[in-house]
Amino acid sequence: MIDAAGRLVLPGFIDAHNHVRLGSDDACVQLAGVATLDGIHARVRAWADAHPDAEWIEAEAFDHSAIPGGRMPHAGDLDPVTGDRPAFVLSHYVHTAWLNTRPCAGWASTVTVRGCPSVTPTPTRSPANRPAS
Repeated sequence: MIDAAGRLVLPGFIDAHNHVRLGSDDACVQLAGVATLDGIHARVRAWADAHPDAEWIEAEAFDHSAIPGGRMPHAGDLDPVTGDRPAFVLSHYVHTAWLNTRPCAGWASTVTVRGCPSVTPTPTRSPANRPAS
């Protein structure tokens, strides 16, 4: 019990987390409201076709519920529509990023990226769903 002498005492709240990126980028693929993986593919493909000189494909606001079976997205889910260009897709809450195989291949020796081929696997105790071998 704390005697605050009639003053208000509130517990301290610490929210120690970070976002992959702050803000939005109208120039990238907009995925807000897309409810299926096919819909994501259609938007990414249309953007890629409209921007053939873009070095990277960047998208934002994907919703995990668009991925079949309630699983997390994998690099291979983006590969059919991204070709040889690296792709970087941010979730709608910007806590996670989804990459295709292209950037994963370059990072394989330096970072652990879930869902990327030839990369250290996700720890066994992790709830993450990995692609079937």
